[in-house]
Amino acid sequence: MSGPYCGKRVKVVGTGKAELNGTEGVAVSFESSSNRYHVHFPGNKVLALKPVNLEPLGPADTDAGSSGSSPFGSVPGFGGNIPQMQEAQRQAQVLLQHFQTILPPGVGLQQALGGMAVFVLFFVYRLGFLFGLPASLFTIGSVILAFPSYKSAGGGVEGLKAGVQSLSQRLSAQLSQQTGREISEKHAIVALGLLYAWTLFLLLSPLFAGSASAAASAAYPDTAAAYTSQSSERAHVHAFEAFKQGYEAGKRGDAYQNPFEEDTGGVNLEPEDIYSNMDNVQSRRSSRSSLPGLDKLLPLILVGKTVYDMGGKPWNQQTFMANLQQAEMWKKALMGIAVMRLFM
Repeated sequence: MSGPYCGKRVKVVGTGKAELNGTEGVAVSFESSSNRYHVHFPGNKVLALKPVNLEPLGPADTDAGSSGSSPFGSVPGFGGNIPQMQEAQRQAQVLLQHFQTILPPGVGLQQALGGMAVFVLFFVYRLGFLFGLPASLFTIGSVILAFPSYKSAGGGVEGLKAGVQSLSQRLSAQLSQQTGREISEKHAIVALGLLYAWTLFLLLSPLFAGSASAAASAAYPDTAAAYTSQSSERAHVHAFEAFKQGYEAGKRGDAYQNPFEEDTGGVNLEPEDIYSNMDNVQSRRSSRSSLPGLDKLLPLILVGKTVYDMGGKPWNQQTFMANLQQAEMWKKALMGIAVMRLFM
């Protein structure tokens, strides 16, 4: 979201439609390719208007925390006269309004949020929390940012091109601002494509799929088959028959012979052997089920970015230590968890 009017209440002025002039709405996004703001009006009506036809009136719904018209106003500590809470409330409202404008016809806000939750849980289930959560949120954010351009271009291939171009412009601007270097749109879109290709590879890779039993069968086919055969046979033999066989063998002075040994091809597994093999299977599967260093990548990025940001520009050790001491407790805890993940 860019443009000085985004997130603010605006009044329409100077258009050729008299019924439109004087109406007020909220500028939810700005499309740089067409130089127009997407303005949300009451009744879920959205219009694309030029900046010259808009007059800013102030932040969107600044009194929502006290009037009770905001869904966040009744939450304790999320309204009132706290500036940070009012700003968070305003940003949340603008985000929801912008999200409502891009929903397809017939899809409600609750349905869309539910689908997003399922999408996030799927990513977390397949890739783990540390990688799946940011990957899913980044994907959802990309779709939300690119969809207005896709929709304004009429959809299809042209809409897809417009959405990708809009997304590359935003990404290029953000990267240039964060790094202090000029990042072209082509480089930004290449980086984005590589990121999505890697994520897709991880989602579809068989290394992340399968259960422990399937991995055990693949690693130890003979052992697994023998153990399964023994378990099946034991389930069909009455306990009294087993006792009788042992009793008769004892009377004759013979060593007790396992009656299932021939059925398993000579493999006679004890419980401790089975559990030992399964431990080996789990350790082998763990070593194969992730790319080298993947589980350390995100904590390393988080720690590196935090240390870099706290050190100032140019980076200074004294500045880092001072900012670390003054940092909020939740930031210190998050950094501590990331550091521990590097050594676990």
